[in-house]
Amino acid sequence: MYPRAVASGGQNVVPDLLDRLKTALADRYTIEEELGTGGMATVYLAEDLKHHLHVAINVGPPLMSGRCVRGKNSANRGGGSDA
Repeated sequence: MYPRAVASGGQNVVPDLLDRLKTALADRYTIEEELGTGGMATVYLAEDLKHHLHVAINVGPPLMSGRCVRGKNSANRGGGSDA
């Protein structure tokens, strides 16, 4: 998981990201476990509550949350070049 910011008194400045993720997705997914962490994301195993399927949820680092990242499929839908 990504490191948490800690104030000088040892208090967490940023709430635990996993708890925030579970809360944000609680109506649709049950997060079961972390599958792995890489350079760009952390992947979690979750259950899709609507379809009763296990899915992988890919979560990027908090610093990228405000960025727009174009996926590789956008060109297939007429999204233009990535340049």
